[in-house]
Amino acid sequence: MVIISSSVPNCDFKTNDVTEALAIALLTNHSLARQRREHEHVPEATSHGPKLEWPKVNTGVSAEEWNAFRLCWEVFRSGSAIDTASAAAHLFQCASNELSDSLLKANPQIVESNLTDLLAEMRSLAVITVNRGNPQ
Repeated sequence: MVIISSSVPNCDFKTNDVTEALAIALLTNHSLARQRREHEHVPEATSHGPKLEWPKVNTGVSAEEWNAFRLCWEVFRSGSAIDTASAAAHLFQCASNELSDSLLKANPQIVESNLTDLLAEMRSLAVITVNRGNPQ
């Protein structure tokens, strides 16, 4: 029976008192799991900073205000580690009461849509289009 420690820096993993063959298998599995986490950029232990507030968007905004909201949304999503599966639900929370009501009136199943569709629908209801035609 042997106890083997991981050779990865800052890693405290050790096998229990197991056979040599099992220790090798455990360390191999541990190494593969660490490589996967590092490849996916998933931290081993997440540090919890302050809670981020959902950025808000209302109806009647300009294209510039919408673009600023989109940037804030991306920062919020990244900083909150929101995955693709739950992103649309979080995005819906960014809509003001007026905008969320409009979204639901236009499409009651909007909360079940994907992120791309929800963003497009939100933009269509939130942004005021400006006619830049030539005055006559």
